[in-house]
Amino acid sequence: YVGKKMDDGLVIGEYNVIRLEAPFEADKYSKCIDICNEAEIEVVIIDSTTHLWAGVGGALEQQGTIAKRTGNSYTAWRDVNPQITRFIDKMLQTDVHIIATMRSKTEYVQEKDQSTGKTVIRKVGLAPVMRDGMEYEFTSFIEIDAEHNAFGSKDRTGIIDQKYFVITPQTGRDFMRWLESGT
Repeated sequence: YVGKKMDDGLVIGEYNVIRLEAPFEADKYSKCIDICNEAEIEVVIIDSTTHLWAGVGGALEQQGTIAKRTGNSYTAWRDVNPQITRFIDKMLQTDVHIIATMRSKTEYVQEKDQSTGKTVIRKVGLAPVMRDGMEYEFTSFIEIDAEHNAFGSKDRTGIIDQKYFVITPQTGRDFMRWLESGT
């Protein structure tokens, strides 16, 4: 996308990339945030945090391996949860703006098309593939459907809270104006 010109004239600039490979341990993600912070990167985009939860070597796999070895799936979390907590703390306590994506669980629903009366199948996103409640760690949480429609399901800024919209460069400008209004 570097160099791509948007409809409103905005041009996508260059960016840096840190590629992570399996195992997708949460501490690797935390280290990448540290690297970006030390390099004075202003915005970090993590695509996707789902891997640290459900990817190869992620939290679910780690917990399963420990549970298989110890025979206790409940206590296996005591070795995994601290890593997730350190990652969340890193995101919340680092002076870097972070945009984090999460894949969503999907389901298909059958609906009647209002204009034709025919039954249509539609794909819907249900919840992030991540630890329950993770969406509450963010200032804003946006759900995006398969048609690129967004819904501000949680928003402390008041910009998108409980609103349906399409993400545009103006959405970014609105958030930037909100950020600059604070101390």
